[in-house]
Amino acid sequence: MQAEEKFIRIATVVSMVGLPKTSIYDAVREGSFPKPVKLGVRSSAWRLSEVQKWMQDRILERDAA
Repeated sequence: MQAEEKFIRIATVVSMVGLPKTSIYDAVREGSFPKPVKLGVRSSAWRLSEVQKWMQDRILERDAA
């Protein structure tokens, strides 16, 4: 059974990945970090699974080097 999907806000993303907010938004623009999902006019969030996959990919890159 697949884990329940949920949205996380930028403060949680910052806490999880250890990067400042500006670096996260820069990486989104560069295409190297998952794009947020628009929830409303002034609200967006990230899918937890996509952020976790990004983190896992960084670990795999480290281990492959």
